Amino acid sequence: MENENEFMDFLKFARDFYIGSFKSMLPWTPWQVNDHINYLTELKDFYQPKIEEKTGVNLKDVEVKRYSRRIDDVYYDQINEILNKMKSHNYSLEIMKSPTEIFNIKRFFSEKNPNSLNAFNLAFIIGFPFFKTIVELQNQLHSGAVYSNSSIYIPTGWSHRVAHYVFKEPWDSVMIHELSHCLWDKISNTNCHNELVERKGKDEEIFKEWAEGFASYCEHNYFFDLYKDKIKEMEDKDLSSKELESFTKKISLKNSNFQSGRYSKGRKRIEKVVENYGLEAVLEVPKKWQEFEKELFN
Repeated sequence: MENENEFMDFLKFARDFYIGSFKSMLPWTPWQVNDHINYLTELKDFYQPKIEEKTGVNLKDVEVKRYSRRIDDVYYDQINEILNKMKSHNYSLEIMKSPTEIFNIKRFFSEKNPNSLNAFNLAFIIGFPFFKTIVELQNQLHSGAVYSNSSIYIPTGWSHRVAHYVFKEPWDSVMIHELSHCLWDKISNTNCHNELVERKGKDEEIFKEWAEGFASYCEHNYFFDLYKDKIKEMEDKDLSSKELESFTKKISLKNSNFQSGRYSKGRKRIEKVVENYGLEAVLEVPKKWQEFEKELFN
């Protein structure tokens, strides 16, 4: 009987995997995109006040947007800044050392000579179709979400659809992760995204570990009790025990996509802070991460 149940579970998994894979190959219609964005906005509205209540920090207006909006939110602000600087200064051309950082204006200008304009600036100004293609490529390859400047950008491409249909990504934990990045900004009174791309080399990687470790620890530890309201909501809807079990497994750290790399290293940094200073020190990390780095890891 037990073997028969296992076989039936395997058949159900195979069926769901096949159907999910097929669905993920089909581009979403505008209506499907809007429905998905609306659903994630509902999750944001569900968890944001709970995070604010627990931390006493006002996250203010956070908007959930489709990933393609990044080109509007980021590109035009930066191109206007470039053009304004061109009008007010005499520029000398300089080769761009890091052309991959297209989303940060401060790396476009030489640190040695702030009045210099590098060749990549000119390409940035005239190469809108190229940069739009890069954003669309990121949209296709990014499976989760991206937080920047009080906005949570949601990809709608193939990789995201695979996460949605095949792996049935628990968007609750993804939303808490991204809201935790917003929490970092509000506590530190900085822009985490801009600070991230301004740093270089080892310092950049250490900052990434602290920032992603903080969001991952909040998602799976500090804010884990917030999921109980969602679980109760699911129980009230008379969902099966298997569906509830599936949800709790997916939001657990053991099954997280953030177990490796800088997420794992960063989370260990937060765990070390908690071990030495207590759980309440978690909310001090965005302001004091450099102090903690010196005290605990140097």
